[in-house]
Amino acid sequence: MKKKIKENLIKKGWNHAEVSRVESSFAAHKVHDKSNSKANLNRLVYWMALLIISICNFGIALFLIPFLMVLGSAFSTVIVLTLGAIFGMLFAFIIKDIENLERKHHIFAMIFIPLIALINIFIMVEAANFFDRFIQINMQHNPWILSSLYVLAFIIPYFIYNILQR
Repeated sequence: MKKKIKENLIKKGWNHAEVSRVESSFAAHKVHDKSNSKANLNRLVYWMALLIISICNFGIALFLIPFLMVLGSAFSTVIVLTLGAIFGMLFAFIIKDIENLERKHHIFAMIFIPLIALINIFIMVEAANFFDRFIQINMQHNPWILSSLYVLAFIIPYFIYNILQR
């Protein structure tokens, strides 16, 4: 039983013997996963989450092309930062809720997903710049800056979550 629950029961007038009985009752009825299926399911959810987030990052990059073609760099930067932060929060939320993840899983996710995002956004900004030159709109953007800003906005929620968790 959690320490906070024990403390609350004691504050409400329960004695230590009563708290111990409740705690042993909870322990006796706890379901044990003998087949380790929960850990295997968590790994499956982890890999599926990485795949889905990678696909979403590609979708975001495609979504950005028309906006990059017509918006100036200030508006493009705001859109890139907003989308990066939103999907970064989604990523942090998904990874946070998967139990039994080891440190290596978190490290891999923090390298893999931003790298995929960086590549996707870079390619799409280059594509938007190509279409801008082709159509002669003259609305060129620096792919390194926009890609880096997206990745930065994407990983900040995950780091904030890890700092607040400890």
